[in-house]
Amino acid sequence: MPPRMRTFETGFAEIKATDPNTGLTKTALRRIVVSGAIPSVRIGTGSKPTYLFNLDDLYAYLNGAEKAETAPVAGIRRVQV
Repeated sequence: MPPRMRTFETGFAEIKATDPNTGLTKTALRRIVVSGAIPSVRIGTGSKPTYLFNLDDLYAYLNGAEKAETAPVAGIRRVQV
């Protein structure tokens, strides 16, 4: 199945349609995506970039799935203590 990529607005609308009593807010959704808790793609530049995220990744994150390890960025890697 292809990824279900959504913007904040369309993703939040779909979540609200599925569960009208959800406790998730648009601000919380934005923080989850922008913080990198789930993978996203930044589209556009300037003061108001748009982010696309996979709705299935969001549901997995909200259900307690672990964040997938990503490749190191610019030679920085996580050190296990």
